[in-house]
Amino acid sequence: MKKIILQLFTLIVLVSNSIAQTGVTSYTAPTDPITYDLKIDATGNKWVGFRKHGAGKFNGASWTMYDTLTSGIASNQVNSIAFDPTGNEWFGTKKGVSKFDGAIWTTYNVLNSGLPDDSVTCIYIDNADIWIGTRNGLAKFNGSTWTTYNTTSGLTSNLIHCISVEASGDVWIGTRTGLCKKSGSTWTNFNSTNPYLVNTYNIIAIYIDAANDKWLSIKGNMGNGAYKLVGSTLKPLTTLYPALGSSTFNAPYSISKGPMGGVAFLSSGLTEIVGSQVYRYTYAGSDYNVVDPATGLVWYIKRIGGFNLYSFNHLLYSGTALLTSPSGSANAISSLDINMVNASILNRGDLHWNLSNSGYEVPKGSGRHSVFASSLWMGGIDNSGNLHQAAMTYRQTGNDFWPGPLDTITGTTDSITSFNYDKIWKVERFNIEEFKYMFALGAVTSGAYTVSNDILTWPAIGTGNHTKKMAPFIDVNNDGLYNPIADGDYPDMKGDQMCYWIFNDNLMAHTETGGTPFKAEIHASAYAYVCSSIVDSLKALNYTTFYNYKIFNRSTENYNNTYLGIWQDNDLGSASDDYVGCTPSKNYGSAFNGDTIDDNAPSGQSAYGLRPPMLSTVILNGPPAEPLDTIDNNNNGIID
Repeated sequence: MKKIILQLFTLIVLVSNSIAQTGVTSYTAPTDPITYDLKIDATGNKWVGFRKHGAGKFNGASWTMYDTLTSGIASNQVNSIAFDPTGNEWFGTKKGVSKFDGAIWTTYNVLNSGLPDDSVTCIYIDNADIWIGTRNGLAKFNGSTWTTYNTTSGLTSNLIHCISVEASGDVWIGTRTGLCKKSGSTWTNFNSTNPYLVNTYNIIAIYIDAANDKWLSIKGNMGNGAYKLVGSTLKPLTTLYPALGSSTFNAPYSISKGPMGGVAFLSSGLTEIVGSQVYRYTYAGSDYNVVDPATGLVWYIKRIGGFNLYSFNHLLYSGTALLTSPSGSANAISSLDINMVNASILNRGDLHWNLSNSGYEVPKGSGRHSVFASSLWMGGIDNSGNLHQAAMTYRQTGNDFWPGPLDTITGTTDSITSFNYDKIWKVERFNIEEFKYMFALGAVTSGAYTVSNDILTWPAIGTGNHTKKMAPFIDVNNDGLYNPIADGDYPDMKGDQMCYWIFNDNLMAHTETGGTPFKAEIHASAYAYVCSSIVDSLKALNYTTFYNYKIFNRSTENYNNTYLGIWQDNDLGSASDDYVGCTPSKNYGSAFNGDTIDDNAPSGQSAYGLRPPMLSTVILNGPPAEPLDTIDNNNNGIID
């Protein structure tokens, strides 16, 4: 039987007045020690450029090879493959460019065309224009006329590695010594002033996304890695997205659209950047990748030792993607900050820290903190006697909790669902009342009033097999649907400010405790009240924050001997002189200073000084007691 367990606790501070992973499928490829390109045509065929075997076409079941013995291709070394709008296939080879229209082969070289060199390194097709990079310059062919560009024209080097064209028609060229942009007749080079483009750096891949952002790969003795062009400056992805790690993010040989519409790189698996989030799927790394738009599968192959072609289905990945924000936090972070407390709120089971420092500041704005970190802890025994655990401390070894709900049938989830719920919704009483007033005036329905995103996207009702009862809301017309624009529905909040989030313990294996998952889904809220005119004896309310957990058992197991608790690392300013205590009859624990002066705080933290505060953590309401359990569950001295 499924059980709902309610747990509510409050923090009060009294201040004195003074990867091998699933999802990967392998397909045998023609034996060749080196591959140079991977592309997918309009009908879904996968094309591979080989060093010794020409070009190979894989239709999902079998290979068709195009080499100098079986076709009119110019060379068995195929460096680049492209497709024009009419369906012609273009192959950049060691001995010129070969075009195949399905029946006739045509080869262009230095003897019969304006091609500056027979060694073709890359091809990019922009509508009717065929842009061709060689080891001795750049060429454009429009079907009848050839135009050649070299260092005299404005290129930084005649050795071209990659080409891309943006919607405006500007052409971006990666060369052996830097990045070039051709805008009409104007050339711009990015190698002279950029610290990552000095000496001889190879731009080996360029990708321009739908937002017109430029993503590049640089391979050289220094600065080796993936970059994004911000203004006129290249910035390493490890700087823009610190969660990628401080070590060098290896230079990918190709960059493509990702399975979720972001930007995908192959380096120790697949990394995809989607807006401000970063996904990382760990599996055996490869070098060339491309997404099939019809299926969403990522196809990839090794550059060296490319004896297999692989597909990857991110929806079947059994691990978790690395979800990050640009600040480098490994999850969404919000704050409860309406009264005298500024409390960090996270959505992976833990609270009250920013993944490196204390996150429970009180009084707000003082720079003094009373809690370093907190977390929900769970433990219990299933019907077979097996122990299940889920808990967090400082994420030394990973996570036991992840964002998002669980499937109510299977008790499972996936990284896409986790990504969609990797958020903390935050609402305030004033905003709710303003929304209600504006709806009554008709300003919401007409669009004259802009509804806050947190009200608009409030996770009220799940989809598919997810529960239809998630975040509480006021259903104005009682139709069972959440529709703030048409019906005036709005979040049903507690306090004067509330944060709400959903998380679970079954996206992947528990790496913090090593415990077996419960298949628990947790609906969490944190809220606070503010009242500046409150009477003196009740002013503690302005220094109090409240937390509520609804814990749903989505497994088929019934758990017994189940314990729930709040782990809390209290650091009252300086952590070196704190004491702890508890009062079981009142259901609270406390932290207080060991002497009358709180001093000697660690570097970067502020001590409370004279008359330091005391902090109390109170369990206001636990789960319902089992009938006739002969236990005094609420510690009031009476057997329930």
